[in-house]
Amino acid sequence: MKLRERLGGFINWPISRKLFLLGSVGIVATLCAGVVNALLFGFASPSAMNLELINRYIAFWIGAQVMVTAAALPSAVRGLEGRWAAQLFVAVQSPFIVGLLHLYGTMGTPLVAIYPAIVILWALVLDERIGLFGFCNLVAWMALVGAAELQQWLPYAPMLLERSIDAQNNPVWFVSVFLHILVLLGFCVSLCILFQRTQRGQQARMRRAHESLKQAHQLIRRYVPARLADQITAGEYAESTHPERRKLTIVFVGIDAFLAAAEEIDAEDLAQILGEYLSGMVSIADAHDGTVNHVLGDCILVLFGAPSATDDRDHALRAINMALDMQERAAAMQDVWLRRGVERPFRLRIGINTGYVSVGDFGSPQRKLYSGIGLQTHVAKRIQDECPPGKVMVSHTTWALVQDRTQGADATEIPVEGLGTPLKVYTLNGPAQVEPLAAPAPSAAVRWPGSPTLTARARSGDAQVWCFGQIRFDESSLVLTHSGEPVELERKPLEVLRYLLRHAGEVVTKDQLFAAVWPGRIPSETVIAKCVSRLREVLRDHDQRIIKTVHGYGYRFVADLEWGGSAAEPVRVD
Repeated sequence: MKLRERLGGFINWPISRKLFLLGSVGIVATLCAGVVNALLFGFASPSAMNLELINRYIAFWIGAQVMVTAAALPSAVRGLEGRWAAQLFVAVQSPFIVGLLHLYGTMGTPLVAIYPAIVILWALVLDERIGLFGFCNLVAWMALVGAAELQQWLPYAPMLLERSIDAQNNPVWFVSVFLHILVLLGFCVSLCILFQRTQRGQQARMRRAHESLKQAHQLIRRYVPARLADQITAGEYAESTHPERRKLTIVFVGIDAFLAAAEEIDAEDLAQILGEYLSGMVSIADAHDGTVNHVLGDCILVLFGAPSATDDRDHALRAINMALDMQERAAAMQDVWLRRGVERPFRLRIGINTGYVSVGDFGSPQRKLYSGIGLQTHVAKRIQDECPPGKVMVSHTTWALVQDRTQGADATEIPVEGLGTPLKVYTLNGPAQVEPLAAPAPSAAVRWPGSPTLTARARSGDAQVWCFGQIRFDESSLVLTHSGEPVELERKPLEVLRYLLRHAGEVVTKDQLFAAVWPGRIPSETVIAKCVSRLREVLRDHDQRIIKTVHGYGYRFVADLEWGGSAAEPVRVD
């Protein structure tokens, strides 16, 4: 059993160990061939074959095999590849194999069948490069010996004492050739079978390991954030030794008066209800690409922006959409919970905040927790605590990112421990607050705010001509005119204006402007402020009706826009 287990890993052995096994079995096979010759021809037909010549040849061959096989032993013991030993083995074996055929008659012996068998054996057992090397050696030696025989530099079939073909038509010769082929091909086939069985066993183990990994992956996703689990199993996640400062949108979800309701329900029913609630909420979070970071009792913490991120506005929009979907799901589940004895309805409080936190692996070397911690996480929890039941409450930083896409929100202020001033928050008033803005009819004038047709044209790659008020801007030539008169302005402010126009209505962060206008460079923080100041000066935008500053984030282009056509087509401004 131990030998079988060891041979079971044959395919994964280093080349030196495969070579040692191959050489050892080859020595035994050569000895068997010598014994066959001695028994058959020595006793039955001594006049048919030069036994002294073949015995000396086999003895010399066995000695060479022992030497080249022993050369692989040090590497095999240490588990090294030992490719050089395999090349030496093939180089030494090749002339001996061709020499054996020469003794029997290179062109007239059926033992020529061992050529393809030996090459296939070397390629399968060792590797394809060794097999190719052996093939080239055999062909070269066979051509050399054949040419020497044709030129009569070497005698043809020197081992045969009976030179006629009819002399070989006897039982002794047949049994000799048959046993030689049986031993040599049996040796090759046995090792090939061992290789194939080992390969099938390895494939079966790999299939079982794949199924185990698949099950483990599904299990891991239940205990760590799904996106993080995907990155870990794909080998794309590197353990962080230092937390990363990253801007996230943080969502806390909890059930109003959960402990009071839990006291009125049996533990088994509570576990089932809570399981259904958490399953529904987590599936909604996954649908919006949120990272479910913590589940503690009825409370769920969801992060947008870690471990994968898009942009701040997208994070905030997805967080609010997720929160509204959760409120709808909770309302739809009320009837089910009432039928199970829940007298008071479960209503959710959802708090959302956007800000910088420390993201990474926290804990001890034995136990790590991927999370985002910091003051902004505490602020999100505080907002959730103050949120009215059945509502969604967002901080001002989140509201600033999405205010153009929301309707009807009540503003108020709440105290937050750690902040010197009250925090301004907004409570969304309805179940459908975040809506896509309707595209205008094709014949209508395309105007901002909120025209997806306009921004789609802007991002299509075609150069645009923008018109707002008495100002016209050709982004292909960076020509800016006011009331028909050209405006002299440096190139960088014009590039900033082009980027703001292409993202009209969106909050454009300083990092985005740095990447778009100064790619590959690290300018000072004041350079963008100076460019915006120059733009406001030439646009006469002293009250920020064109370019609005979003404090703590960046800038937003807020003026009404008309699309003046592409730069390649004539433009008419009515």
